[in-house]
Amino acid sequence: MPCIVYGPGGRLHPDAKGLMHAVGEHVHVDDLVTPARVYLDAALTVCSQSAAARRPIEAAAA
Repeated sequence: MPCIVYGPGGRLHPDAKGLMHAVGEHVHVDDLVTPARVYLDAALTVCSQSAAARRPIEAAAA
């Protein structure tokens, strides 16, 4: 099933010099606000379309 992952993350841990994905992980507020705005825009776009305008995304040929 094709999918897209989008959201906050990708910050480097200041001490470990690696990606933060363990105990003590934190996310900057700006890194939450940006994807929230994108999700809101996508939801408003989809919900304001007629049913005929909404069609499934074609799967890529394997």
